[in-house]
Amino acid sequence: MTTHVSCRLPRDLGERVDAAATAESTVRSDIVRRAIRHYLEEDPDGVSLRPTNSEKDRSRPRRENGRTPGSKKPVYDPSRDLDLNLSG
Repeated sequence: MTTHVSCRLPRDLGERVDAAATAESTVRSDIVRRAIRHYLEEDPDGVSLRPTNSEKDRSRPRRENGRTPGSKKPVYDPSRDLDLNLSG
């Protein structure tokens, strides 16, 4: 069973997804699916991805611009994990 998800990407990220799909001989959907799976499994931002009802989770600061306030970790860009040689 699958579900349909639709989103918009910045042009440069969309071009990187297209390049990855071409390099892997697959379709964009597969690249995006793999990136989402990687993000959910690896939790590179260190943010709880499963909602809970604990007081601790409710008291967490809200994320601003993709990062938790006070965090020094850069915002995760899943396209960095793609092994691409786009130089020609």
